[in-house]
Amino acid sequence: MILFLVEVKLYGQVTVAIESVLVNNQTTVTNCNTIDFGTVSSNSLNFSFKLTKPLNQVVGNGPIKIMFKYSSASTGNQRNSITILSGSWNDDTFNNISTYQSSIQTNISASEIQVSGSSVYLQYTSSGGINYDSTCEYPLIKTPPPSFTLIPTSVSLSCGDTSSRTFTVTPANIPSGATVTYQWSYTGWSLISSTATSITLQPNSGTSLPSNVSVTPFINGVAQTQKTCVVSRAPFSPSATLVGSDILCSTGTYTINNMPSNSSVTWSSSNIYVATITPINSTQATLSKTGSGIVTVTATVINACGQQKTFTKNVTVGSANVDYVVFTNGVGGTDYFCTSHTGNAYEILPHISGATHQFRLRQYPNLNIVYTSNTITGNTGTVNYYPSPGWYVFEVARTNSCGTTDWFGTEVEFVDCSQQGGGGEMEFRISPNPTSETLTISKKQTKEDKNTPKPEADDSSSYKLYDFNANLVDQGIFINETIIDVSGYKKGKYILKIDSLKTSKTYQIVVE
Repeated sequence: MILFLVEVKLYGQVTVAIESVLVNNQTTVTNCNTIDFGTVSSNSLNFSFKLTKPLNQVVGNGPIKIMFKYSSASTGNQRNSITILSGSWNDDTFNNISTYQSSIQTNISASEIQVSGSSVYLQYTSSGGINYDSTCEYPLIKTPPPSFTLIPTSVSLSCGDTSSRTFTVTPANIPSGATVTYQWSYTGWSLISSTATSITLQPNSGTSLPSNVSVTPFINGVAQTQKTCVVSRAPFSPSATLVGSDILCSTGTYTINNMPSNSSVTWSSSNIYVATITPINSTQATLSKTGSGIVTVTATVINACGQQKTFTKNVTVGSANVDYVVFTNGVGGTDYFCTSHTGNAYEILPHISGATHQFRLRQYPNLNIVYTSNTITGNTGTVNYYPSPGWYVFEVARTNSCGTTDWFGTEVEFVDCSQQGGGGEMEFRISPNPTSETLTISKKQTKEDKNTPKPEADDSSSYKLYDFNANLVDQGIFINETIIDVSGYKKGKYILKIDSLKTSKTYQIVVE
């Protein structure tokens, strides 16, 4: 006879039953009835439970957990658990079942649950990972605390506004039979009228901002959380405009139109060495030429509450001399061109709207005029004349309604690139360009013959670095090489002008 020993494990349903819940050690809730926290903020729940399974069902060691659901749509979050050992079950052979009875406790704050819709239940998990939920959930509810709403929550007062405002407080969830009173605070306001839950106030002044309006509710004499309406001054946004000519040849009148009432205006010029400004009356001023260039006229409008709004206008004063000429697509350097290079572009600074320009080339050594352009509109153009190799003075004159400036010149060199491998010598090497840290200026070997009548007396050179608004930002003298620290400069374009006995050169520098 052969005997076979077979181990049989039976798996069935584990029943999880909550027999009762003791709430705050005072109230016992059974039969899955609602647990009411009322107005208690912190609550303890003690669950008495019973687990039942078939006698021969193997479940191993597993936890029993309290699961909390914030709403019916949530799946539940574990709050607490205890482990039930497989040997802790009590066998009932008569009824062919095993049972386990105990209790488990947790704390739930009223602030964690909704007024209604929250619930708790128990869940047992076998060693095989099978979850068994309690046969029902216990709903959780609470009594919402008293609350108060103040309308409006904010008030914005324009300067001069003294119109009345009504403030209303609305109570909610007040206990039955409770007595509610209100204490208001409103410095800088006058009381016009009031009811049990509202007051109407008027600002005492149109120029002095009154305080915030606050109300403190009391329930049966006990103060509740204060509610406040924030009072602020509305932005000052007048629709005024600054009018006057964009070009000033001698004197001109500038006016602020649509000045708001009870306001004043102050005037200023950005550069008194180009133009000064003198008030005429409450809305006008005279701008007088003292030099040539561009100024910003500023009119600052101030209302009775001290709020300000500025209006500006850029004015070209006189014929506005040319300060710089920047060559933007030269070969081998910004002022170094091939005689065959088409369209050597240039830019005239500062930019002047409504002006025209004319440029000409004069050749060393006699400085004879070899080319004069037609009238050019705008501040940029191209050199459409290709001279023979050599050194030239590139000169620009500017014309507007105030007249024509003197010629402004800078040196350029034209070389035969086909004979010099696409580029000739430059007297200075500028590197790196663009740069973000330092800029090195180093002197190259001077050309032996530039047909220039300039004397040889000193090997030193000087440099000046300007931003694109023609402001001098750095300058210095060097023999063979110098290093400029540009790490603290704003990103953008700069103009580097280098002067020596033999030449004057201009470069465009980019700071990244």
